[in-house]
Amino acid sequence: MTIEDFEEKFNEVLVNKRNVNLKDLQPETRFIDLGLNSLDMIDVIIDFEKTFNIAIPDEDIEKLICLSDAEKYLKNMLNIN
Repeated sequence: MTIEDFEEKFNEVLVNKRNVNLKDLQPETRFIDLGLNSLDMIDVIIDFEKTFNIAIPDEDIEKLICLSDAEKYLKNMLNIN
C-alpha cells in the first residue's frame, strides 16, 4: 500500500463513515474535537481495523488521542514510511 492509498483510506474512514469534514482533518486535531465520543471512537477503531485488515489491541486504543497518533500508529503497523 502506498502512502497515498493509506491517506485516502484513513480520511475515508473519518469523512464517509463518521461524517467529519475533510477540512477539519489536521494532524493535531484530537478525535474529541471532531465531535467523537468514546462510543464513536470504538466505531472508528473497528472501521480502521476492517479497512486496513489489522487488529488494534485495547491497550493501544487509549494512546490514540489525535489524528497524528492514529496515523503514525497505523503506518507503523502497516510498515508504511
